[in-house]
Amino acid sequence: MSNPDINLFRDEEFEEVKLTPEKVVCLGMEFESDDARRAYFSEELRKKLPELRQIEGFPIGEDEDIINLSDPPYYTACPNPWLNDFVAEWEKEKVELERQGKRCAESLWRSLRGRFLVLSDLMAPARPLCSGF
Repeated sequence: MSNPDINLFRDEEFEEVKLTPEKVVCLGMEFESDDARRAYFSEELRKKLPELRQIEGFPIGEDEDIINLSDPPYYTACPNPWLNDFVAEWEKEKVELERQGKRCAESLWRSLRGRFLVLSDLMAPARPLCSGF
């Protein structure tokens, strides 16, 4: 029926793809892969669960269930103990982007807040929110 000598696909049509995990940086720490990051933060979450259980509204469930439903530090099925760390990281990034001129030091909200409440402000020439954009 079939001829084993017939190759319908040429070998040069296929590229060899190496699936090597890329390094992951999370909260200032470098990991070999996303799985290594997840394993590290899952263990850290496990250590923090007794303290987190004291918070009102903590979910009812076994530690393993909470850890299995989580992808720490990004998402936890309980109060996230890393939220303040993320805010601190974002603040550092914000300052660096402002220094590089990629972000305005004055936020859009602050620059527009109250601008439309006074008629004379509406008639005044608009000023650019950021220079260089």
